[in-house]
Amino acid sequence: MSKEGITAFNKLYGNLWYTHKTHEKEAWILFVKINTMRWINVVLISIVLLLQFVQLLKPELVWVKYVSIGLIVAEIGFAIFQLSFAYDRLLDKHRAVAKNLVELKNDFISTSSKKNFSGNIDRLSKATSLSFRDAPQTSLMAEKLADRAWKKEYNDLINR
Repeated sequence: MSKEGITAFNKLYGNLWYTHKTHEKEAWILFVKINTMRWINVVLISIVLLLQFVQLLKPELVWVKYVSIGLIVAEIGFAIFQLSFAYDRLLDKHRAVAKNLVELKNDFISTSSKKNFSGNIDRLSKATSLSFRDAPQTSLMAEKLADRAWKKEYNDLINR
């Protein structure tokens, strides 16, 4: 294996690892956002229902009626907010990209021990470029988390 081949392999593998980790972290961020929004939704609905029961039991409490109406309006606004961003579809895209990149990463590892190294690197390079092109945009937070993961893994590798 030539020095240029090793350099190309290391560069491609590093880009692949970093991009995979970035999409993995983005998927985690979206997962947390989705679950947080769902729990906020559950809490808002529970409070509205509780206030409605209080209003039924004690109709003389006028403030309960107004607070309940305000929370219903907030709940409708929050539902519109949730539906307008479609985080579920974006989460699925990031998970699919991360899965594809893991498969490519495994192909890279198995390629390093095969005879036709340069031909396999060219094939994997093209597949990696296609994956990068079709991948959705990631956030700055996901990139920061991927940087931390890279530094941790690199330090673990060096300190072995």
